Amino acid sequence: SCTTRREVAVRYSFYRGKVATVMEIEIGQVDRGASLSWVSQFPGENELVMPPLSNLEVVGRPRMEFSKAGRILVIPMRVSVNVKCLTLEELIARRQLLHLDMIKALKDECRLLIKASHDSEPQNNQEEGLGEFTTQAFLFRRKDPNWFNIDQNYRSAINTALDLREGFEVKWSLQHNPEILADQDLSLRIADTSALKFADMGFIHVLRSGTEEVPWGPLLGGLTTCRVPMLSYHQSNLAWEVFQSCLSTLQTLQIENSDGNMIELHVQDLLDAEKVSLKDMKLGKSFLMVAPSFAMNSLLRSLILRGNRIGDSGAVLLSQSLKLYTALTELDLGDNGISAAGSTVMSLHLTVLTQLLVLNMTLNPLDDAGVVAISFALPSLTSLVSVDFSWIRFTQEGVLALTRALQKLKSLQSIELFPGYFLDLRGQSIWEDERLVAQELAAMIKCNPQLRSITLSGCQSDVISEAVSGALALCEGLDVYFAAMNNLSFKGSMAAARFLQKHTKLKVVAIAWDWISTAWLASLSETMELRSLFCISCRFGQGGLEKFSQSLSIPGRVLITLMLTCPIVQFGTLEEFLRDLRLPMTLKHLDLSSCEIKEAWAANLSKSLDSCSSLTLLNLRDNKIGPSGTEALSKVLRQNEGLTELNLSGNEIQPAGASALCHGLECSVLLKKLDLSFNSLFEEGCLALIPVIQTCTNLTFLSLRSNKVLRQSAGEKSGLGIWGLLDLSYVPTEVNLNDNQIDEFTVSRFKRVFENKRHLITNPELPFDSIIAAPLTGSVRGAAQPQATGLGSHFTRSLRRMPN
Repeated sequence: SCTTRREVAVRYSFYRGKVATVMEIEIGQVDRGASLSWVSQFPGENELVMPPLSNLEVVGRPRMEFSKAGRILVIPMRVSVNVKCLTLEELIARRQLLHLDMIKALKDECRLLIKASHDSEPQNNQEEGLGEFTTQAFLFRRKDPNWFNIDQNYRSAINTALDLREGFEVKWSLQHNPEILADQDLSLRIADTSALKFADMGFIHVLRSGTEEVPWGPLLGGLTTCRVPMLSYHQSNLAWEVFQSCLSTLQTLQIENSDGNMIELHVQDLLDAEKVSLKDMKLGKSFLMVAPSFAMNSLLRSLILRGNRIGDSGAVLLSQSLKLYTALTELDLGDNGISAAGSTVMSLHLTVLTQLLVLNMTLNPLDDAGVVAISFALPSLTSLVSVDFSWIRFTQEGVLALTRALQKLKSLQSIELFPGYFLDLRGQSIWEDERLVAQELAAMIKCNPQLRSITLSGCQSDVISEAVSGALALCEGLDVYFAAMNNLSFKGSMAAARFLQKHTKLKVVAIAWDWISTAWLASLSETMELRSLFCISCRFGQGGLEKFSQSLSIPGRVLITLMLTCPIVQFGTLEEFLRDLRLPMTLKHLDLSSCEIKEAWAANLSKSLDSCSSLTLLNLRDNKIGPSGTEALSKVLRQNEGLTELNLSGNEIQPAGASALCHGLECSVLLKKLDLSFNSLFEEGCLALIPVIQTCTNLTFLSLRSNKVLRQSAGEKSGLGIWGLLDLSYVPTEVNLNDNQIDEFTVSRFKRVFENKRHLITNPELPFDSIIAAPLTGSVRGAAQPQATGLGSHFTRSLRRMPN
């Protein structure tokens, strides 16, 4: 601060009698200050203010002057004013100005990019699209300068400018891409879209697919898990192109199936695996989102789609892509709701699968028309060794078409046919010409002498049984024989017996819902290489159970699996059978479910099992053996230390039986599955089981369904029975506590302990969905029911389809 009046400067310079110092500053036309007299409260002082960053330079020798007030030191000086100094407004707006300059520079860079790419184009075409930079500059210029002085805002503005440049480059390249130009609709959508949006790596996929529900940008940015919404087939194709490009980072896809549950699919397993199995995932319409992946898998050899409800639309979609899967060796389309319409379209494309070895169409409502359509394509599949057309409702027309087609293959090793399945269970013939059907079935078998496995059920005819049995005599390598629901009389059973006499090397024999004669059982005794025997709801004649018991303990035979369920005894009693039953020492899998053993006969069964010390699977479901029966069986359980699966559901064990069961399972440390559903265990029974469950550290499945574990009594604390599960030192994979009236307090406690540890199934009536904690990779995330016990590798899937 200066003044043009000397006396004012001298007055301000004196301080307590000391020598005053006054700077005498020389000014010029440019190097000068601004007068403040017009705004000063002391206008008479003629105050001047020099600009910031002005330079003062001493230009002469200081001199001493004297006045009445005292001595004054005068220093001659000259001022050099900084004429480039910014104003206060310019300082506040400094970031804004820098940003506007940055936008201008980015615009110039894009102009050079256009010019370098299209030198021959007119100037006005080269300026195409640069107007967005002008628009952005205009918008930023209109903002308050103070807005840019907030770091978060300034960072956002810089990112916007950089995104605009990046997006412009992407948009420009797309607009001059010949493939894009060929799609006029896509070209127009790109032209009408701001370049700023193209900074998102996935926005072009938004334009191509027409959906923003897929996280395109994050996918390209390294997303590991992606939830895929319902898409059309076109959108799914585009999505899988992106999934394939992200294969190094993307691991899992989450898709909603037809039941509304989320399933998880591993991308690597779909795109880079020889075998793709989506069994029982119930994809439904979501199959549209998975199907494009098959065409991208060059290694695909086996495709398992059983139980996905893809319907005719899915079958048509799959058939159109079959030309890309010419190297397929296995195709399983069982239980998918494919009718005659879908199979007709499929038959037009199946012929390209010349390397196909296995074809499975089981449990589809094909009817005669669908079977006839598929039959037209079968002769082209010259490599086929296994076909499955079981559990399909077709009659004479379908059987004749199918058998005549299979006669031309001549290399089949496995055939599964259930003609006439459930069409007539009253004993009436469903065939217009039984002899013609029998003739064609026999011819089919004779044309394939290499047969090793045959399943022929639902024929409901002694004539057919005799013809088939005679033809099977030529198949010397037959290992597996399965017959069910053939409505055989004694005559038909005798024909089957003659067949067994000629095939003493059978390894697996299964018969269901049919008559078993003593001659058949006598022939069974001669099959020395028999490993697995299944008898389901069969009728035994006079002396039949005795013969059956004798056929089980043939010296030198190694029988591993025995399944006898729901036997129908016309002469004698089951009690006599159980008393005389002698099981082989080699038995490992035993299923006697629904045999009406009851509490009084359990002791007989226990004696029969004395010789079995190597059981790994024991199923005594629905036998009502009661507490005393469980006590009788506890000795058997103790001697089978290698037991891995035990099913005692529906046996009314009660708390007393639970204590006996606990004693029997003390040594079963290898136990993996324990099903004690419907046993009225109450709280006492659950408490008694806790110690043995604690020792079974390999247990993965535990079912206590419908055991009244929360029996309410006055003054008692509910939930004591199952609270012991919270103290287990290991974590079972699946615990089923359905239908136990679990109260809210107990559920909340289980939720805290089980969260992120295991898959807990609780009461379906309570709104505690979050209790389901453990993620199930590749399976439905929901309240799954316990898996049915199956015996034998070949018949597991067939037996599970049968009614109890």
